[in-house]
Amino acid sequence: MHSPQRSDTTVPQQALFFMNSPFVVDQARSLAALPSVIQNKDPRERIRRLIEIVYQRRVAPWEIDVALGFIRGWEREPPPPPAKPFVSVWRYGYGEYDSVTKRVKSFENLPHFNEVAWQGGDQWPDAKLGWVQLTADGGHAGNDLQHAAIRRWVAPADVKVNISGTIHHKHSAGDGIRAFVVSSQSGELGRWTLLNRNQEMKLEAIEMRQSESIDFIVDLNANLNSDDFSWAPIISVMATPSGGNDLTKDWNAKREFGGPSPPPPPPLNAWERYAQVLLLGNEFVFVD
Repeated sequence: MHSPQRSDTTVPQQALFFMNSPFVVDQARSLAALPSVIQNKDPRERIRRLIEIVYQRRVAPWEIDVALGFIRGWEREPPPPPAKPFVSVWRYGYGEYDSVTKRVKSFENLPHFNEVAWQGGDQWPDAKLGWVQLTADGGHAGNDLQHAAIRRWVAPADVKVNISGTIHHKHSAGDGIRAFVVSSQSGELGRWTLLNRNQEMKLEAIEMRQSESIDFIVDLNANLNSDDFSWAPIISVMATPSGGNDLTKDWNAKREFGGPSPPPPPPLNAWERYAQVLLLGNEFVFVD
């Protein structure tokens, strides 16, 4: 039973979902683009068809008048500013670590993502960047010290964090790997050399300012031989410097691993907005 007259609700999430969900936005775009809708050149007939599709009933004349005012009002509005693209706190790159200054000497983003790994190109090893690679739970050191694998976390706010995780090197061949944790502000926070063993990593009370970074670096110890590794650090909020509680989450390198962020979708035009309004209406949303 439809309940179009329901005026109060204790679950605003329903309305928020229909306002903000990418799925619902896609349905509004598709609804406004249906051939049976767009073939009507008369705006009033187009509105009539949209209402009939969504509500499956005859349309009152006043509904068409209200809808026409809504659409004409939006068509007069200036275009909205471009949506800001999503920016991940994680970066995936390569570079060189200076053991003397205990700083990252260089950092470049890895250019290619193949759905499971960031690396130099479509083929691996890459003709130019070699073996350097980063995956959700680890990666591979590069061919030399100038191509260390670097997973970078950029602080989204002023925050104090704990860092944990386990570094694995699972081969007896070769001479192992070197692993470093380096803060852009404080320098080296930890270093380990591993050959066919695991190393628990636990760093506490690291104070970070917004836009400062922590690098998780792996390079070859001396020779290129069996230098793949597993390492998916977790960064946990300990506190904000002010003692507030406005940022309370963990960043998990494995769970949040991904490729390039998709561009933000274009804004809805007036007809697409009206289609979404119909989907937001009680007559459509509330079914008891």
